[in-house]
Amino acid sequence: MLQPHQQRIIAERDEMQSRWYQNESYLDTVEFQNMPKMSQDHMLKQAADVLQYFVILRDRAQVFEELN
Repeated sequence: MLQPHQQRIIAERDEMQSRWYQNESYLDTVEFQNMPKMSQDHMLKQAADVLQYFVILRDRAQVFEELN
């Protein structure tokens, strides 16, 4: 059985994965293409940072899940 803090990490991992998918999908839209360059750069950085955070949480959660 997972501890409460482990469950929170798994829930946050799932949320970050969803956010990353949403960000990636948005980057393929006409709306994104029509944004000013600076805003596009911010969105690209945000997507990269969300992915990096997701990977960290995924790796942490994997340890919990393997032990249970």
